[in-house]
Amino acid sequence: MVSDTRRNRKNGSTRITFLPEGKPLDIKSGSTILDATRKMGIDIQAPCGDLGLCGRCKIILGEGKNLAEPPTKTEKKNFSTKELNDGYRLACQCKVSEQGLLSVTVPPESRISQQRIVIQGIMPQFQVSPIIKDTIIELKKKQESKSDSETLLEALSENGFTDVSIDIDAIRRLPDVIREGNWNINATLWNNKEVLSLQPKDKAGQTLGFAVDIGTTKVAGYLVDLKNGKLLAAVSLPNPQISFGEDLISRIAYWTESEEKGINLQKIVIGCVNKLIEDSCKRFDVSQNEVYDITVVGNTAMHHIFFGISPKYVGQSPFPVAVKNSFNVKAKDIGLKANPATYVHALPPIAGFVGSDTVAGILATEIYKQEKISMLIDIGTNAEIVIGNKDKLTCCSAPAGPAFEGAKIKHGMRASSGAIETVWINPKNLDTGFKTIDESKPRGICGSGIIDSIAQLFKTDVIDNIGRFNNKLSNPRIRNQEGDAEFVIAWQNETSINKDITITRRDIQEILLAKAAVYTGTHILLERLNLTPNDIENPYVSGAFGTYIDLANSLTIGMFPEIPTNRIKFTGNTAGSGGRLALLSEKLRSKADKIAKNTDHIELASDPSFEKEFTNALWIPHRETKRFPTVMKMLGKH
Repeated sequence: MVSDTRRNRKNGSTRITFLPEGKPLDIKSGSTILDATRKMGIDIQAPCGDLGLCGRCKIILGEGKNLAEPPTKTEKKNFSTKELNDGYRLACQCKVSEQGLLSVTVPPESRISQQRIVIQGIMPQFQVSPIIKDTIIELKKKQESKSDSETLLEALSENGFTDVSIDIDAIRRLPDVIREGNWNINATLWNNKEVLSLQPKDKAGQTLGFAVDIGTTKVAGYLVDLKNGKLLAAVSLPNPQISFGEDLISRIAYWTESEEKGINLQKIVIGCVNKLIEDSCKRFDVSQNEVYDITVVGNTAMHHIFFGISPKYVGQSPFPVAVKNSFNVKAKDIGLKANPATYVHALPPIAGFVGSDTVAGILATEIYKQEKISMLIDIGTNAEIVIGNKDKLTCCSAPAGPAFEGAKIKHGMRASSGAIETVWINPKNLDTGFKTIDESKPRGICGSGIIDSIAQLFKTDVIDNIGRFNNKLSNPRIRNQEGDAEFVIAWQNETSINKDITITRRDIQEILLAKAAVYTGTHILLERLNLTPNDIENPYVSGAFGTYIDLANSLTIGMFPEIPTNRIKFTGNTAGSGGRLALLSEKLRSKADKIAKNTDHIELASDPSFEKEFTNALWIPHRETKRFPTVMKMLGKH
């Protein structure tokens, strides 16, 4: 122990041991505990990009806590004096200042547990016709004056494949394959233009493709058989970039700090996709070398980062994209582990905050070819909204922020085990019931539970239409803590964190800001198109959040314009579905380019009515209650 301490002091570093893992790490003085968790791969929530705003990277300093710098102003706002004395700190704010030995506990409420993810979504009927094709070629035995490649290209030409090139990895295998196959070979071609791989005719393996949906919070992958379109495996992982910021702006800011950090962000997500490819191939007992085509969709920032394109200007007005068309790169050129000759196809984004995942959603729901007016809305950190029909589509992105995913909420968390997802309140005595994911003891509350809570508090007159608590009510669940009114959803003895789980006045304001952005985006699109909510014949809600929210409660707080609820369809992960469609249909891949090119985009912030509409939408359900006649009638409120 003494020798360790002396060595650490000599090296100018502090040795941190993370509990309960027992993992040690030496870090330099001036480093934050969050820096150390990232280096060690310790799972910890840090959604605000190291700014100390969300308060979710809580840690507890143990032995050697005097080696850390004093608490910052931000930490003093997040913790009581007693908690600070007990060692509670924020990992992103807490820096080590002296050399020695320090133990750090990362408590359960700070951990990134496995998030509940919706992997699959609606899939329309279509004809399987991928860009990858296998063809059996019978070669003429080599003449002395011809090379093996000339013999192959001549045979391909006779079979209708002209102007074909051969990938270098296929050329390397060509001499052996020709002779092993006794001059009968199976050629795998991309777009009828390039030979990607060669096998002896009787040893031809699978012809597989992999579609990837890169979301801000999760990455999903789909292994498919390119010959028949069958889905072989669907896999997902949390996006590991979360530890560098939960929202896109935080990650863009991290990228722009240095070239090294930008490369790091790209490598992290490439590594995640490689893990998905590996896991899905193992699940189906096939080789990664049999993956011959990959399609990628994602929001514009994720799209740029994945391909190593700077997203810096995507986050700055007027939010320009670096590339708006689709393109293809070799998997090996960006570090993806598939067949060495495989191409990766990037579907096109529409605008800075409307990405190729939205194009994929349009493909999957087929709103681009419907006669009736449709709406597609995907609610996340940004809510992408598309309205129109076969004649014209118009879209926008509403900056909802991460509140729906639990950020900036006192006891907020992602939709993972132990999250309160459903809440109901007895109007007679305010007794509160709840349901958690996996029926585990509650350790926080996720987006759907927060929406339920606010709707129920409004219905029971605990809060008014601007989110203020009713000070005339007397109930042990309603209280004031450090100047902020709050309502107790779960008592300390009911939770796994040994604390009451509450909804505060500040939490309500965060959600009202988020829901106002979504409503305003939808309303302005309707106004621009001279439509009413009743004109939306086919409203689609996609994504994990949309799948689990209570529709009545979301309408009660005014998240969407009052569209007849019996029309609304929940479509699951349409981004993933659209990625698979582009993988399996060359025609739909081309259609994606046309969709991106022809979809109009509205920049909400530049709309002259935005500020007024947003301010009015901060009310529950809306300042102009006539916009929600059904909700108001149901509630008996005026």
